[in-house]
Amino acid sequence: MAKISFGKTKEDLEAEAARKQRQRENDIKEHINEQERKLLALRNKQKIQKILICAVGAIIVVALLVYGTYNTFFKHVLDTNDVKQEIYNNINLYPADGLDNYIRTVCEPMFLKNISFDQSKYDYIDVDESTVYISRVRKLSNSLAEVYFSADVLMKPADVRVTDEAVIERLRRNGFLNSITPTPAPTTAPTETTEIEGTDGVNPEVKGAEPVSKDKKKKKKKKTTKKATPTPTEETTVETTPAPTPVPTEVPIDPNAVSGKIASKDSSNDPDDVEYYIVGNGLIYQKSKVIRVRYNFYLPVEFFNIYDADGKTAVASGYKPASNLNFYLLNDVHQDKDFSKIELNINYSFEGIKEVDEETLTAAKIKVDNILNALYTGRDTSQDFYNYRTFNTFGASYVKLLDFHMYESPNHLGYNATAQYTVSATQGFEYQINCYMLVEPVGSGQSRTWKITKIT
Repeated sequence: MAKISFGKTKEDLEAEAARKQRQRENDIKEHINEQERKLLALRNKQKIQKILICAVGAIIVVALLVYGTYNTFFKHVLDTNDVKQEIYNNINLYPADGLDNYIRTVCEPMFLKNISFDQSKYDYIDVDESTVYISRVRKLSNSLAEVYFSADVLMKPADVRVTDEAVIERLRRNGFLNSITPTPAPTTAPTETTEIEGTDGVNPEVKGAEPVSKDKKKKKKKKTTKKATPTPTEETTVETTPAPTPVPTEVPIDPNAVSGKIASKDSSNDPDDVEYYIVGNGLIYQKSKVIRVRYNFYLPVEFFNIYDADGKTAVASGYKPASNLNFYLLNDVHQDKDFSKIELNINYSFEGIKEVDEETLTAAKIKVDNILNALYTGRDTSQDFYNYRTFNTFGASYVKLLDFHMYESPNHLGYNATAQYTVSATQGFEYQINCYMLVEPVGSGQSRTWKITKIT
């Protein structure tokens, strides 16, 4: 609806309409100018971005050219020695091959370095080097390893003087004391036992001393801690004033020893085969037995090099202890007691693999049974057992097949069947064998048979 204005002439209305038209035109021009300013700003921004991209690209290209030129003409190229050094720095090359002999050599002196004991109760305590067994070598670096080993510790209790009259009487009845004339004890004690060659192996200057073999004397010299021989009394008559209890040296049994120096066994009444001997002053001693106990040890071992004068070329190398020898006090987590349940490793498992059908299983089971029987009886199996290695029966004979399973495809280790069977050993016992095998078909149809190409 048109707006009606009162008091305005036609000329006024036309002038006002013209003014409004000019105002609209000005607004349109202003809007167009604003759009042009925004477009110009956007074009300038795009130009700046292009310039930056080109600059970054140019910098990258220049950097690549410089880097390539440096690597090609100036940078040191790795040679064989550099590669070897890099491998040496990143791979543990600790030489563990010689540790066995080294541990056997050092275990005794390092053990004696730490040990102390009551010398009135033991003649010696030592390590049997021949029983050393290295169980684990943990390589920490190219020059350091932790060596875990076990060895037998030998403990020789001091011989015990026999004071039980019943035992003495029993020895007399067995003829042990009938022809013994005790040798008087020496008036002075020697400071060092010296073996003098003679017909009976006894030092003529030390009356009543026991014969000592060369091997035992070497063993005694080896010990750094041993009990000294006490000084006997000046009394020489055993019947009136007995000499103090001497500490005897361990003596090998010699049935031909001279009177007063006899080592014998009272095996007639003693199930433990106890040994007795008489020293020069007539006292009887029971010979103690060596106690053997196995211990676990731990020793860090360092591998070192000796260099020549220039300090660069290694001229010799060897091992040395990196710490003291200690007992290894922690029990390993091995499963070594309860074997009622053995968790099958995933590599041996057939989980997710289907068994073959019943007909195939029966045919393969019969053939495998025949092959095993032939292997243990020594018959020709060249067409049934394919393996580069020969079959070792340990002299046992095949008894029977207890269980057999066969699967459509092999497990992770390449076996597709399991067999459980028993064998009879020549020693008189039967053993149950659980093995994995690869059983493959030979032929097809009615003539199809089976062969074993792989077995554990």
